Order: sequence, then C-alpha cells, then structure tokens
Amino acid sequence: MAERSPGNHRWVVAGSALAVAVAVWLVLDVGRRAPDAASGDAVVAPTIEPSGAPTIELSAPAPPAHRIAEGGRISIDAASLRDGEVLALGLALGDEARGSEPLPVRVVSVDGRRIETTAAPAAGSGSGLRLELQPAWLQPGRYMVEVTTAEKTPLHLRRYVLEVQ
Repeated sequence: MAERSPGNHRWVVAGSALAVAVAVWLVLDVGRRAPDAASGDAVVAPTIEPSGAPTIELSAPAPPAHRIAEGGRISIDAASLRDGEVLALGLALGDEARGSEPLPVRVVSVDGRRIETTAAPAAGSGSGLRLELQPAWLQPGRYMVEVTTAEKTPLHLRRYVLEVQ
C-alpha cells in the first residue's frame, strides 16, 4: 500500500476547510438575500447627488417609502420615477457598520454607467442609511449599489441590487 505524503494531507485539509467555508457562506447568504418582509420586493428612495451635481438638503427627511434588506434586491417601475423628484432608498445596515457620518456609495449599471455619491445615516437605532438618486440618471436595467461601511474590517462593503423595470 502506498504511503501518504505530508503534502497530500495538507491539500485534503485545505480543500475540506474551503468546502466548509463555501457551504457556510451559501447558507448565510441565502438568509441575507431573503426579501424584507416589511417592504416587500420594492424599495424606492431619494439619493444624494454625485459630485458635480447639485446636492439636496436633508434637513428632516421623511423615512424612505422603500427599503432594501442587507444584501437584498428591489424592483421598481420606471413609470413611478418622476423628473424633479428624488428616489429615496432605505438601505438596511447595522448601527456599527453605518457609523454616524455619511458613507461613500457607488452605483454601477450593467451597461457600465456609474455614479459616486454618499448615503446618510437615518435617524434612530437600527434605521440604516438613506440613499437618494436622481430618477433622470436611472434607466431600465439593473444596478449594483455598493456601500463602503464604517467598520474596521478588511472587507467593509455591503452590496444591494436595484432593478428598474
């Protein structure tokens, strides 16, 4: 019978550890992607303008009518977007990750268009972020919304999906 070399054993252990890590990630990711029961599948909210564009004053904004769960997605009807009005999205994010200052946000469309803006912490504990977007920039299609969180971890990003139909 052939004797196992120590190098082969390391590969078996590394492969097993990787398989377990992927399985745990998949299980946790499925829970994160579940739709937000309070808001259904759609999330719509105003956005803060990208640099170079006029900013919108948020003195005492109403809570966003639509929320996206952490790691979730939302679909909105393009006909519901009105020029001159801001689309406000509530992004679910834990208090530690959201911090107390506006956070950088990048919105990228599948056709390569992108804007860099910020999302402001909503008032109150557990309230997440408020992101405001100009409807004129949004066209039918999918968008990745990527938030750089205030966490002090190596991977401090949260992603959400916005679909305009």
